[in-house]
Amino acid sequence: MFNVVCVGFGPANIALAVALDEIWPAARVKFVEREPAPCWQRR
Repeated sequence: MFNVVCVGFGPANIALAVALDEIWPAARVKFVEREPAPCWQRR
């Protein structure tokens, strides 16, 4: 069971990951991402 589940791992959820680590380090967090590598700015 997780306390927080996030869809996607773009810039906003990366910031959320940092914030959660700072304010709630014991939280069980799951990030679900379909892409194997960063691809925020496709060409």
